[in-house]
Amino acid sequence: MSTNAFVTGGSRGIGRAIVLKLAERGIGCAFTYHSDRTAADETISLARAKNPNASFRAYPMNLADEKSILAATDNAAADFGSFWIVVSNAGIVKVNATVLTSNEDWNEVIATNLTGPFFFFREMLMHLLSLKKGGRIIAVTSIVADGASGQAAYAASKAGLTALVKSIAKEYGPKGITANLVAPGYIET
Repeated sequence: MSTNAFVTGGSRGIGRAIVLKLAERGIGCAFTYHSDRTAADETISLARAKNPNASFRAYPMNLADEKSILAATDNAAADFGSFWIVVSNAGIVKVNATVLTSNEDWNEVIATNLTGPFFFFREMLMHLLSLKKGGRIIAVTSIVADGASGQAAYAASKAGLTALVKSIAKEYGPKGITANLVAPGYIET
């Protein structure tokens, strides 16, 4: 069984905390960052301090761009070989009243928080299925998936992510791949 994980958005906040917790448990980790390579390098240093024997690497990824997702997953698979744990954590929020939410903001949030994780999971499911040993899929959603004032796009994207992961659980659970959600509230990061 692989002792590696792949986490989106691991350079800061909840994603960094996930990478560091995996490091403590002896799990090597590939993770993505959107644009801040310095923060990604800091996460690598912190993870290596917790576990100098595991491998940690950061890959640029824009979840709103399928080609970027494919490049990051291909590069990580080439570097790590296999993954047992796949975590979709990265996301964005645009706060505005529903009637004031622009098409651009709506599309960016849905692309990043729902369509991107779909592409990521689809790619990683093919990887997990090829291993024939199961695996773990985890998505960070939000309590806002039930709706929130000023966050229509974010809430819709997280509700969609919730349904996506539940569908994956039903489809691939019988093949030994579990899919679960973590729905935190507001977190000080």
